[in-house]
Amino acid sequence: MTIAYGTVITHRFVPHALTLYQSIQNALSGRQLYIGCIDDGAYNLLLKLSLPHIIPVKHDDFVPEYVKRTRSNRTNGEYCWTNKPSILQYILKESHPEWAIYFDSDMHLFKDIGTCIESHGASLYFTKHHIIKGYEHYHAQSGEHNGGFAAARKSS
Repeated sequence: MTIAYGTVITHRFVPHALTLYQSIQNALSGRQLYIGCIDDGAYNLLLKLSLPHIIPVKHDDFVPEYVKRTRSNRTNGEYCWTNKPSILQYILKESHPEWAIYFDSDMHLFKDIGTCIESHGASLYFTKHHIIKGYEHYHAQSGEHNGGFAAARKSS
């Protein structure tokens, strides 16, 4: 099974993306991390670092026009969240893995997730929020699912 990983960042989150990258390399040496760069600062810095298995992707190369039109009424964080499906679609189209997996840049991978997603037979995965006692009032604002992890299988 082939898997490619992705995240979406601004220049302020390059350090986060680098720790995500390192965790992927520690757990699964040689796996690619596509980093969707919302601004030129992130893209240029990643190009300059020239780390193996990091593929920086320019904003204009992975964000569809209809999504670009939403940028003016979103914060940078909200705009990054809006583009999670965009980077997954880009990965599936450009590198042709069986799976594209999105992680927020502040997450870490400790083990191969491939066996877990393959064993359930679905084509799309999201994680539910596990809201702890005392924080139930955030449920209406945060929704049912956490967008920090998403996995999509390439359809035929």
